[in-house]
Amino acid sequence: MKKIAMVSLVAVGSGAVVFPLAGAAHREETIQANVFVNEVAVGGLSPQAASLKLRQWWEGARKTKLEVKAEGKSIKLPALTPTMLGVGLDDTETVRQLPLAGLMAIGEPERTDFEPVFKKVGEPDKSLAASLTKAAVTRPAKAVWRKGAVVRTEEGGSLTLDASSVAERTIAVLESGEKTVSVALISAKKHVSDEDLKRVSHVVSTFTTKFSAGNRPRSSNIKLAASFFNGQVLMPGDRISYNETVGQRTIRRGFKEAGVYVDGRHDTGVGGGICQVSTTLYNAALFADLKIVRRRNHSLPVPYVPLGRDATVDWGNIDLVLENSSDGPIAVESAYTPGKLTFRVLGPEPEKGKVVKIEGTGVSFSPGRVITKRSAALPKGTTRVEESGGTAKSVSTFRVVMKDGKPVRRDSLGRSFYGGSPRVIVVGTANPKPKVVPPPTAPASATALTPAAPVDGPAQTAPLPE
Repeated sequence: MKKIAMVSLVAVGSGAVVFPLAGAAHREETIQANVFVNEVAVGGLSPQAASLKLRQWWEGARKTKLEVKAEGKSIKLPALTPTMLGVGLDDTETVRQLPLAGLMAIGEPERTDFEPVFKKVGEPDKSLAASLTKAAVTRPAKAVWRKGAVVRTEEGGSLTLDASSVAERTIAVLESGEKTVSVALISAKKHVSDEDLKRVSHVVSTFTTKFSAGNRPRSSNIKLAASFFNGQVLMPGDRISYNETVGQRTIRRGFKEAGVYVDGRHDTGVGGGICQVSTTLYNAALFADLKIVRRRNHSLPVPYVPLGRDATVDWGNIDLVLENSSDGPIAVESAYTPGKLTFRVLGPEPEKGKVVKIEGTGVSFSPGRVITKRSAALPKGTTRVEESGGTAKSVSTFRVVMKDGKPVRRDSLGRSFYGGSPRVIVVGTANPKPKVVPPPTAPASATALTPAAPVDGPAQTAPLPE
């Protein structure tokens, strides 16, 4: 039997109370027909189904990145998704605003559009604050060594992200349909306080390497790369990256073609010589007892430091990264003069009686690798040495920290392998040419020999035997 919802009216005084009968209580609520949320059709769905459909839509929509700019500043910032800006969809509140289908609705209502409701779901991605803080420092703190004394420059006023307003501003952009979020900046605490900077007062370590000033392209590259290390101050735990500090080595930026090592061979490339800068910095860091986060040796030994004490770099591939593992601020600075490069690590007064030594042990030698090339210009079975090559070497390096003449710590700096320049051997592949045998000579034809008659008389014949 088909159930029919009946309504019972009970008169109470001058009014009436309406009691729906049991059948009507089980009717499921649905959203009014022809309702859309940001082009998502939810009309006719239950609130639960509408929430699910909107969440599915948001899974895709939330991946769309928004442009981010700093209010009042021309700072390039990365584009971020709403989620990375701390904003998500509030599907419950979105559905709550939608009209439900009426019991006595007649005909299909006109299309009605609603906007989704958003809410704060977290904090902005840390990369945003890091980008802003790094770019918004008006003048970083510096400390350099000049005429036998430390000269300090205090950090200027800096700005940082106002994280509390990011979500609100992002929601406003999403609701308006715009594509750019303008984030606010507020004054930030100095990364290097004036009091901390004053602690940078002594030379903690110094290291010098030499080079030929006559090689002008290489000298120019060394001078340019070293100039980027101009007294940066690192607080405990701060790191400094060679590649990030120097930047990409290009002709446009002033670097020149000079000698480089490529896969165990001498070659030329833009920025040749800058590895002497990274190597000099590396050794200054070793003697300052700093943490070596990342370092790699060259494919061949270098002439300006002992085996195992070099540090190669390559843009976008190989980096030298150092960390201030001390308990006080330090500064890193370079000094260039023709034919000589010096790096200094400045910081608080060094601990009395502390000495750092670098040891290289376990040096081994072995034949270098062999490259075999085939050539049809040589007969099969023959070989020719195109390059004689060099000897491969390896060494283990240790940093020994001494206190009052006694070792208190021994750090392994790893084992450095130098493959040496390869020995190149050319192997012939040409088949020998067949020998050409000349055809046999034909025998001369027989002819009768007639003695020539003497001029003055009859022909003479041999006497017959008697």
